[in-house]
Amino acid sequence: MAPDGATIERLDWTRRPSLELLRDYPYSGGRVDVIGEAVARKDVVSFLVGKDWDTGEVHVFGPGGESVIERQGEAPTRALYRYSVVVGTNPLEFAREPRVRHLLDGRFHTADEWLMATYLTEHPDAMVQLYQAFDREDRCPDLYVSAAPYISIGDLVDGEKSASKHGGLTKDKAWGTVAFHGTGIEPRMVATARNVDVVPNHALSARAALRPPAPRRKGQSGGLRDDAGSARRR
Repeated sequence: MAPDGATIERLDWTRRPSLELLRDYPYSGGRVDVIGEAVARKDVVSFLVGKDWDTGEVHVFGPGGESVIERQGEAPTRALYRYSVVVGTNPLEFAREPRVRHLLDGRFHTADEWLMATYLTEHPDAMVQLYQAFDREDRCPDLYVSAAPYISIGDLVDGEKSASKHGGLTKDKAWGTVAFHGTGIEPRMVATARNVDVVPNHALSARAALRPPAPRRKGQSGGLRDDAGSARRR
């Protein structure tokens, strides 16, 4: 979209609209609050998320308020996170959750603390998942729309014909069950884990390679490698 009468510029992933612009966006001869219009659709939208690229803060918008997620550290699951309400009511409603209230103290807390406190709430692991959604500036969205429970964003576009069933960060879409069965696996249950924790362990248990094989040089015959890394001829 571009202001009426203005030249449409070619934009790329490095030029992001500010949150202020999205609140007062030129469209069809007028101005529209993109964020406000979206969160007003409470029947289909749970909340909306955007990043302030100047401060690095991730903002969460709901129909009654706005909150901010801050992060210290780069590695998502080893960083520290702080969550605070800046306007109105808490979009993620964490103040209602006894398991989460102690983390709403204005201090930074570990990713694992947030995971264990929120995995049974309506928005599991929201601090880590929402912040890391904007980690890659070359492939992240301008706005992250989280659909209301049991709503698919794709269905809103073209109904049941939609091939995309993208949902949002609510427990009905975020939860999944993973079970392992096989020789040498001891019976136990893990309360919760992230995909980034489960997949490498699954690969190890299946004895799958976690890295691609080294490229073969010209004239080099194929070979197998033993545990010490030395090549053996077939």
